[in-house]
Amino acid sequence: MLIIMKTYLIILLVLSIMYGILNMCIYYSRVKGKQREFYGDIVSSKIRRISVLIPMKNESAFVSQCIERILEIDSDKIDLEIIPIDYGSTDGTGEILDNYRDKYKFIKPLHCTSSDLKGVKASNAAVNMAKGDIIVVMDCKIMPASNVFERIANAFENPSVGFVNTRIIANNSNRNVLTRFLSINLSGLYQCIMQGSFNLEINCVMAKGITGYRKDILKKAGGFTTEYINNDICLKYKLITAGYSQVYDNYCESYGSVYENTKEWEENIKQEAFLVGESFFQLLGSILFSRKINFRNKICNALQVVEYIMPILSFFGFLMILSMILTGRLGEIAFVMIFIVYGFYCGFAKSNSFIQIFAGQILDGVKGENIMWSFGIFYIIFTSWYTAMGIRDVVAEFFRKVIKV
Repeated sequence: MLIIMKTYLIILLVLSIMYGILNMCIYYSRVKGKQREFYGDIVSSKIRRISVLIPMKNESAFVSQCIERILEIDSDKIDLEIIPIDYGSTDGTGEILDNYRDKYKFIKPLHCTSSDLKGVKASNAAVNMAKGDIIVVMDCKIMPASNVFERIANAFENPSVGFVNTRIIANNSNRNVLTRFLSINLSGLYQCIMQGSFNLEINCVMAKGITGYRKDILKKAGGFTTEYINNDICLKYKLITAGYSQVYDNYCESYGSVYENTKEWEENIKQEAFLVGESFFQLLGSILFSRKINFRNKICNALQVVEYIMPILSFFGFLMILSMILTGRLGEIAFVMIFIVYGFYCGFAKSNSFIQIFAGQILDGVKGENIMWSFGIFYIIFTSWYTAMGIRDVVAEFFRKVIKV
């Protein structure tokens, strides 16, 4: 048993060091390296057909401003179609969408009222009814900049591109302490992790901004894998393992709100962990055995997936360390080394770590927010706990299905 426990801890430490090396390379590439270019600024005479999918439920307070903002985007190079997906709203959202449909022929709401049109089926029904060659997915609380759709379309001039990630900038950062911290954290995610990964040609699917897909590739892959199409991590990995590349455009900005209370934040963390955990072994296997991605991306993408179960792995590691200390099987030097390495993981290697937040502040020119660093420990504990809760829900759901069978 002691050998098993020591082996487990060694594996955990090796993973932490690997995360550290990967993320430090990403940070260095972003801060010091040359920024990778793509087709974002290309000048083309082609008119691109784009279908914008906007999933929503009970969003009557936001739906009008979202659609009005899209209508303000005037481009003679974009043939736009808007498909709001209403997942059974009861607050008047459906009526608002129908009013827009009566005024504009290119606004085509999809009302999910029948039992055959629920969840992911509704999302893929929207793809099937879309006329555009490019599918753009966005949340109705996000306000796109005027160049977003055109830059997304430009990225697909490269035939190997399967999807395009864009950046979100928080527009409610001054609401409270939580929004101040999360807005800086958001800056670090996009400025460091997303752009740095793109510089190094490492696939990274963590972005939750407006996302563009090539329609034919999307349908070939089987469509969306979840009703939460704003953050379909599994679909993005499926496209990557099929050999399609991704583009991240740091200049393609939109504006959205970060969570203003811990309840909303908690639910989002658990949802994301559940989606990845539900397909964990399938994702990990497809990444490691894909013939379409290189060895470096296999390791990096596998680490991205494994990071979702790191909180649980770390928890069991903590229990083992505690047991070994109490039984006198772990020396003081070994304990200090483990503590240092894991501290390095939390501070420098974990996504949304201290160094990421610091670098994001510098790159965005944010001043006077250094006190927000003090929330870093809270952030690590909070996200680790609710990520573990999301994985717990996956395990519970698995056993429920087994019992039913």
